[in-house]
Amino acid sequence: MTYLANIRAWLTGFRRFGELTFRAGWSADSLRWWLLYGIDYGSHVLTGGAVVSWSRWFYDNRKRYRIANFFDRLLTHFEEGHGRSAGPALWGTRDCDGRLRLIGAALVLMTITYLYTRSNHGT
Repeated sequence: MTYLANIRAWLTGFRRFGELTFRAGWSADSLRWWLLYGIDYGSHVLTGGAVVSWSRWFYDNRKRYRIANFFDRLLTHFEEGHGRSAGPALWGTRDCDGRLRLIGAALVLMTITYLYTRSNHGT
């Protein structure tokens, strides 16, 4: 999967919620799922990742990266097995290579910085 293919899969995923199996208390038409998918999954995709929640990514990479281990342990402190119980990557996507992930993260950070500085200058 490429970066653009992951973005396309994430965007078309909004129409594919009916294909998913949800945990108790969650559903395809709940506002909190739409917000979680849009923000959590979306930010992960825009930074070069698969269509997956950050909490699942932290769980899957906890042995590989110290920061992932830290966040997985932090989330587990609030809810036992949080990352483990989060669903796997959706729509057959996977993380892009490391260099592309850095470029994606840099683009997102630059866009946020630009929008923030622009809003503070009234232009």
